[in-house]
This record gives sequence, C-alpha cells and structure tokens, in this order.
Amino acid sequence: MLHTVKCCWPFRPEMLGIWCGQQATTQPAIFYGVISMSASHRFHIDYNHRTNDPQAGQWMLQALEFRAKIIQSLKQTINDIATTNVDLAIVTIAMLICVEASNANLAEMDIHMAGLQQLIQSAGGIGRLDLSTISFLIGMDILWAIVKCTSPALPLPPKYLEYALNHPSLTIHPYNPVEEDLLSIPRGNIFHDLGSRFVHSAWAGILDRSFRAAIENFCNRIVHYEADEQRQQRDRIVTYGDNNPWNISQRYILSLSYEHLGPGDIREPLRRSMLTYSMARYCKFGSFPCMDEIAGALRESLVPRLDTFLSTASDLLFWILYVGALTARESSEHYLWYCAHFSSVSSTLGVLDFTDARALLEQFFYIHRPADRAAEKVWQSVSSRITNSLCIDRPVLRVGVGIPEVT
Repeated sequence: MLHTVKCCWPFRPEMLGIWCGQQATTQPAIFYGVISMSASHRFHIDYNHRTNDPQAGQWMLQALEFRAKIIQSLKQTINDIATTNVDLAIVTIAMLICVEASNANLAEMDIHMAGLQQLIQSAGGIGRLDLSTISFLIGMDILWAIVKCTSPALPLPPKYLEYALNHPSLTIHPYNPVEEDLLSIPRGNIFHDLGSRFVHSAWAGILDRSFRAAIENFCNRIVHYEADEQRQQRDRIVTYGDNNPWNISQRYILSLSYEHLGPGDIREPLRRSMLTYSMARYCKFGSFPCMDEIAGALRESLVPRLDTFLSTASDLLFWILYVGALTARESSEHYLWYCAHFSSVSSTLGVLDFTDARALLEQFFYIHRPADRAAEKVWQSVSSRITNSLCIDRPVLRVGVGIPEVT
C-alpha cells in the first residue's frame, strides 16, 4: 500500500496511507483502490522483469476484481447521492482515476474524469472542498494530465494556491520572476552541479524566463527531496504538506507548451523530459503501463527534433534519451529505441563509461543515490552497444567528438 500511494505523492506518503485506512471504514472503495493498484503493480513488476512467477496472473485478477468493487460501490453511492458523503464519493472517483491512469486505460480514465468534474460542479465547485481533499484531487489531476500529455482538467482554487505558495520551507517562483532570482540553486555537496547546463551551455539562451522559472522550481524540489533522503530517519524534516509545492511545480511545467514552435525548437522535449523524470525518479511509477505512454509521448516530441538536437544541443539530447530509457519499461519497444539512440549519442560525445555519464547527468537533474542502481542499470544496457559501435565502421557516428563546453 505504501509504495502505491507514494506514486502520486513523493513526500511522506505514509500519511496518505493512514488516511486511506481510516476512510476505508466508511468508504471501502478507497481501500479497494489502493489494493487494486498494489496488485496491479505487483503483476507488472513480475511481467517487466520476466520472473515467470506462476502466481503472477493472480495479481492481475485481484486488481481487476477490486476495480470492479470500486465501480460497484460508486454506483451504490450515486444512486443514494442524497444521503451519501459527497466529498468521499469525489475522492473515491479520484482514486479510480488513479487506478485507470496507472494502468494506461486512457478511455476509462477520461470517462471517470468527466463524471468527477460533473460531481464536483454539482457539489459547489472544487473550492468548496477542504484543503486536504483539494490536494488529493490536484495530485490525481497531475497524474491524469501527464499520462495524457495534456493540461490539467481541474481548476486550481485560489485558497489552495495561496496555501501552497506560502509553504514555510519551500519557495515557488511566480510565472514572471525577477531575472536575478532565477537559477539560484543551492550549491554544495551532491548539488554542486545541479542544473548548471541550463545556465552555461551554448543553447541555454533559448530558454525563456517562464521555462527558467520552471527549471528553478524543479531543482528546488529535487534539493528538498534529496537533502531529506540523506538524513537519518529521526532527523527528517519533510511533511506531507510538502506535496503541495510539488504539485504547483508540476502544474507550472504542465502549463507551458512549445509544441507549436515546430522541430527547430528544443524546448518541448525538455519540458516533457522534466515531467517524465519526475514520474520515474520521484513519483516512482516504475513498472506501471502508464510509463510506456509517457515515454512514448516524450519520444514523439523528440523524433522530429533529433537533427536539431544533434547540431545544437547534443549534451541535452544525451540527458533526454537517458530519461526516456529510465522511464520506459524494459519489455517495451520504447526502451529499445531509447537505448539505441542513447548509445549512439554517448559514443558521439565520447562518454564511454558510467563515471563520465554520471558527471554529465549531474549537470542536469540527476542526483546520485548510492542505494539506487537504476541509472547504472540503464548504462549497462547501452554500454555493450557502445563497445560494438567502436568496433564497426559506422560513418554516421563521430566517436569521441566530446561533450560541448560550458561557459
């Protein structure tokens, strides 16, 4: 249960788990939702890693069984809407959307989202709800938007925005920050190089102020998360409320769009890579099918711009391809595509071992965690391809050209 709820809320997810357990006594559908996602996650872990567990199929059957129970419970609630707790019904539908979104059931999650919007509107609007319920809905809405690669469906209530922006331990930059405030990321220890490529690279000038503010916000969320991960359990300072600035930061990124600028502009793949990276590295959706949808959307924006990246920002392309490989499930063709292109670009840049790869990744958003081997696992998947490319005459590759210098 704990891992499942952590997917949408990276800070202190156990608090949501406790809340779900409390609400399950009067609204079992909430508990069904958590169990359904947990069972589904177990199945997809077995499938993705090809464990050949004979019991794996039972996990998916259990996930579908509890999903059916959620829908049955909702029908009873809607039929008796005059006496039911509307707020709990809203949360139940939101939980069901999380189940459908994590499993990449796009049509189903859209149907439930439409129903949720109608119920919220008939109940007086999202601003009428308490802050904890709004926070839950905003997190769900962000998941829905990232999986669909679209803007959030729900409005952001002013009282929630004010609450998140006034969080005591975090700062969120507004949409038009003062120029000198941008990219003032804390430096030292593991954060020494964080985000430095967005300041000193030759291509950094294309980043507009709104995008630079989004990068600043994202880096600050990373610093807050990673710094707390370094502390002993008894010394940790993050709270469940820290998810609210996280939500605002994610919505900020979702509010931007550069797709209309065409293949000559590199910002749209970068924007999508930030959302993609947050899902893989911090929200930890891991083996859920939605990760292939997200990796596919990133690839879709990247393909028509590959030539532009290779000629103007090959180091940034290295980062985005890494994010795609980290996100896509190993069983998907997206994973093979990302690994192949990541191998090619690594060779072009002369990045031939993980030490060099890590040094470059850390100049974007990557923070090394000794116990987390995911980045090295991706590198192992491409290292053999790099070795092979060095032994074959491939004129399309210019091996060892080197990483673009930063000023």
